[in-house]
Amino acid sequence: MSKKIPLLALTWFLVINIFAQRPEWEKMPITYLQLPSMPVSPMANKYQLNVVLGNYDYYPQSRDIQSIKAGLQLNGCQQVSVSPQFKLNVNLVGFSLVNQQMRMFTIASPTGNIPRFCYDVSYVYKISYQVLDGNGNPIRDGIIYGSETPEVRSTMAFPNQYELEIWWSYPLNRNDFYSGCENEAFQHAIYRAGQQLNSELGFNTINTKVEVANFKESAYADLQAAFGNVTMGYNLLVNNKTQAIDYISQGIQGWEGALSEFNGTDKHARIDERVAVALYVNLVLAYCYIENWDKSNLYIAKLKSLEKEEYKKKIAETIDIEMDYERRAKANITQ
Repeated sequence: MSKKIPLLALTWFLVINIFAQRPEWEKMPITYLQLPSMPVSPMANKYQLNVVLGNYDYYPQSRDIQSIKAGLQLNGCQQVSVSPQFKLNVNLVGFSLVNQQMRMFTIASPTGNIPRFCYDVSYVYKISYQVLDGNGNPIRDGIIYGSETPEVRSTMAFPNQYELEIWWSYPLNRNDFYSGCENEAFQHAIYRAGQQLNSELGFNTINTKVEVANFKESAYADLQAAFGNVTMGYNLLVNNKTQAIDYISQGIQGWEGALSEFNGTDKHARIDERVAVALYVNLVLAYCYIENWDKSNLYIAKLKSLEKEEYKKKIAETIDIEMDYERRAKANITQ
């Protein structure tokens, strides 16, 4: 009996030890300034906006140019009448039908399935844009993502094809239906345009959460302290970047200090492979947000060298975040 107790105690120790090494991925709040991904010149924020309304094939709606401009306002930028750093022309090509198809379906009832007939109408609301420098020289042009992808809306349904066609034959019914389609498509297109143009040219304050690994067991008090410092830093990135970098750097020091214990062979070490991977992920993001790209990419390389399926999704998400942030920062470096 005396020999079994130590063995049992050892088994429990190993189970607790393995369990203790599992990171808890916590969604850490972070606020930062998202820089434009495709500025005409680094940190350009003074611009002129010109909106053109195109021709409409079906049921033209009355649109107010000033309201449209308000919906396309670039965050963190100023519209000016003279000496712009860039110009933006937005062309609302407009609403047009793509396809119209009759559809028969059934609805359940106590007496059996009842047939119904409607039209499925697909349509687009295309918006194109052009970016020019301050002198009016073209830089690039494009189509707002999704504005050429058809949306589909169904008419009201009728018990037979004849009644559907009678209803559809009245111009007022068709125009009311097209009006609803056009208005919905317009709202979606303006929203997408605002999102895309702000991503490419605007300065957006981003309030989001990133997943950061933490370890709650007493054996990881140093990693908990690092986590706390980085939490403070991520909350200060917009309002006090110097202090934010201070806190994040302290967190980095704690995480890297722990990684010095990692040898990759001892599965029962305090810093085993699972802990090391979690700390690599933490460090990619921490170095990213203080804009130390050499160190951030060093830990990306370490993550990529681990060909393990269980880490694949987490590594891919982390690399995507880092690459977007780095690309935006480098596009806005001023001399």
